[in-house]
Amino acid sequence: MTILCYPKCATCKKALDLLTELGLPYTVRDIKAENPTYDELKEWFERSGLPLSRFFNTSGTAYRALNLRERLPDMSAEEQLRLLASDGMLVRRPLLVANKFVLAGFNETEWITALSGAIFTGLSELSDDDNMDPAASTAEMIEDFFAQLCLLDGEPHYTLPEQLLDRGGEAFEVVSRTILKRGTVKTKEKRLEAIVKKLSDKEFLKEFFSELLQEEWNLLIEACAEGGLISDEIEPVACLPLISYGIITVYQGDNACHFIVPEEVKKIIFELKAEGFEEELRHRWLLSQFADASVNLYGFLAIDEFIELFNAFNERHTDTAEVKRVLAKSADLDCQYTIHNKYLAHEYLEDNDFNDILPIKNTRKAFPRYTPDRAEFLRWAEYPFYAESPETRKLGTWLSKHKIDAEEIPDIVLSVALTIIRDDLNIQGILDFLTDNDVQFRGKNDLNNFLQIILELNNNTRMWRLYGNTPNEQSADTGGDVVIQKGQLDLTPRKKKK
Repeated sequence: MTILCYPKCATCKKALDLLTELGLPYTVRDIKAENPTYDELKEWFERSGLPLSRFFNTSGTAYRALNLRERLPDMSAEEQLRLLASDGMLVRRPLLVANKFVLAGFNETEWITALSGAIFTGLSELSDDDNMDPAASTAEMIEDFFAQLCLLDGEPHYTLPEQLLDRGGEAFEVVSRTILKRGTVKTKEKRLEAIVKKLSDKEFLKEFFSELLQEEWNLLIEACAEGGLISDEIEPVACLPLISYGIITVYQGDNACHFIVPEEVKKIIFELKAEGFEEELRHRWLLSQFADASVNLYGFLAIDEFIELFNAFNERHTDTAEVKRVLAKSADLDCQYTIHNKYLAHEYLEDNDFNDILPIKNTRKAFPRYTPDRAEFLRWAEYPFYAESPETRKLGTWLSKHKIDAEEIPDIVLSVALTIIRDDLNIQGILDFLTDNDVQFRGKNDLNNFLQIILELNNNTRMWRLYGNTPNEQSADTGGDVVIQKGQLDLTPRKKKK
């Protein structure tokens, strides 16, 4: 299979990491240097079952510069495909192309759903398989896949060789492909020996553990208890990297999952904890948490500024060398930030090759940086990171009265808030979004009521260009004209194309 990526894209790196964790072979193609052709895009679009709009990188500079939000509804499918073929930066990335599916953009759950069936069927190249039942549901494929990783019956074993052999055919090969270089060890017996040697290597495990998310490490420690971790709530997918590396084996029985760490690995974990490794991990996670909070609240910060902020909040301090070493590595994981030159920047800014940093920096020179207390600051590392407010509740209430599915409302509110935080108020884009989702305004009063809610939300939302301040705060502090009034807006929603 082929994955089309942009080398500087942090989201693409996360997708590549997932493919590696699953032990799947893939070919990488630079989406900018070798952009997809019209014929390729036409074939992928037809096979994907996705709307053509899903293939556009809607947050990219080229998309905005060409005003495609307005133009696409009036373009034919052929015109849209030829436009996509003209510039790889217009194409949503990463784009994963296999014989049985095409995925546009990275959604971890969606990718695991598609890929897990491929792993179970042993399709190392993800090619067509005449023996595969085309009627098999995705849920059945996932169930079958995890049935290979989790023994439905049988007593748990507690040593590495026993656990690896318990996994059976393809599930054993997942571990083999993940840990060993392809083709270096031929027989299963030799691969088993090589894997056991790797997983008994303290330095190998230390390097692997240093890249775990906090929830993955916590689950691993719980599974180190005598008899392992027994739970009827935790799904195996919650510790996919640990399973793929053979560090946790999951046995299923008694209506619960048994998460077992082999004794050889458990011994090394206890040694590392005694040496203070866990404290180092927690310091790394805190650095990463502060970095996420910083870019979500400010968009970007100079590394020196980030260090000053971190040290003001924490007893243990950091420095430039540690920040670059730890955060450069963590940025490839499940984080919002990336490192660009001397800045910690939100991955959203990558879509314009970080060219938005300078204009935002120039705009906010006039404003002091908003710095909340430590607890509020760290809330900006959580998702969704905007604070629930009277304005967001009003928007949610308005949407519920207009027949929007209750499950979709939080995502719509978040999308509106993100638009304001990152790009300032784009009222026309919001109106277009509602029109495209069949929301009908009930006359002028209803439209005016909606606009008032959006304006109040805008004027009370913390923005990147205002250094984390709200327009209302800055107007009160400086007397500046940063609060948007209704008269400044184009109030005419686009008509929905028939």
